[in-house]
Amino acid sequence: MSRTATCKYLLTPDNSPIRLRLEALQEMIEPSCFFPNNASGTWISSGLGEPQVEINSTHIIESRWIGYQLRKDINVCIQQKGRRFLMAKISEFGCQAEFVCWEMVPRHHNVIRYRKSRAMIRNSFHVCDYKNFQNERHWKYDTLINEDAKPVECPFSGRFTFGQKGSAPLQTRVLNGITQSPLDTYHCPNRQTDFSICDSDRKNIIIDLDYCFSLDKYGHPADIKSIPDYRLNCVGYWKENLVSYLITHDPSDSVSRFRCWVYQRVSMTELRLSQGLGSSCGLNQMYTSFTAEEGAAVALNLTFIERIQEVKENLNHEESEWFSRSPREPS
Repeated sequence: MSRTATCKYLLTPDNSPIRLRLEALQEMIEPSCFFPNNASGTWISSGLGEPQVEINSTHIIESRWIGYQLRKDINVCIQQKGRRFLMAKISEFGCQAEFVCWEMVPRHHNVIRYRKSRAMIRNSFHVCDYKNFQNERHWKYDTLINEDAKPVECPFSGRFTFGQKGSAPLQTRVLNGITQSPLDTYHCPNRQTDFSICDSDRKNIIIDLDYCFSLDKYGHPADIKSIPDYRLNCVGYWKENLVSYLITHDPSDSVSRFRCWVYQRVSMTELRLSQGLGSSCGLNQMYTSFTAEEGAAVALNLTFIERIQEVKENLNHEESEWFSRSPREPS
């Protein structure tokens, strides 16, 4: 800064008559409410910018990359009523605190559904009025997916063949490799697609696009060397707006480790699935969606071929270890 109105003496920020050093001053706000114990941890958000979210008993810290800069927003719990939490949002750049409301659905499996209101400058629970949640005619919750998600039982099971349609179809490959499939070179007259959930705990999805169903002369499977193309873990599912959603985890997925699926049983022997482009499903995505405009990558049409005890579909989406059941009243 110059001593007079002229700027000719300002050469560089470090070579000027008056040098100022500015540091961000963060406003200190004491928390006065608490989050549920099972909400603590590190989460991957499907919201705007897909930030990484860290939650403890009183704070929610959102971290997102904007260009080459990492930005963190600190949310302090101020007041709670039911599923709505009034938060003081403090930026690490020291700007004035804003107040935003989080509505959080109780944790189910490895997923927490939530939505946020518009940010306002007044510290009042009126921020949590439903009119401040930017709701259009059609809306759905964003999701938080646990970074260390544990597999859960899939909502359906059995063995299926499938057809697919979409801009990013499933492809044959060597699992965790880059080669397309050098092991499937032996003679096999009966190759089909295979989509199976047949393990004992029904937590894993095995997908093979050229599985050999032929048997040798002894009645044993001729396929003894090939490996499946995809191995997914179910980590959560729920139902919202009459649409069934499933989250799977695949550490070898180059796009997103977590994928969202919309699924629907259309008959006793057919299921339809639509895979999302990432960890979230599109607002208008249905089980028949296969275009990027709808938020989908590929649609699968599953046809039942083999029954393991019973082709099971869990229709009770809210029953899990995270929900406590009230004791029955004596009759």
